[in-house]
Amino acid sequence: MKEAYRLNKNSFYSSLNLPEDKVLAIMMIYVGKEILPYEKISRSMQKALDRLIEKTSPDQNQTDNSLPHDSAQL
Repeated sequence: MKEAYRLNKNSFYSSLNLPEDKVLAIMMIYVGKEILPYEKISRSMQKALDRLIEKTSPDQNQTDNSLPHDSAQL
């Protein structure tokens, strides 16, 4: 997971459009009982980061500034 995040974080932060007075702290926790192939973890990491970009975009509903508490499914 760490490597999947490391490889995707540059594009994630360059695509993130947060206002200057906002910060985003994220934590990913692997809760699976089995070890998945790297390719599956990498695709899921990209999907999760894409969802964060969508949820934090200025186009989101201005009254709903919260992120969902559900996790991206692997």
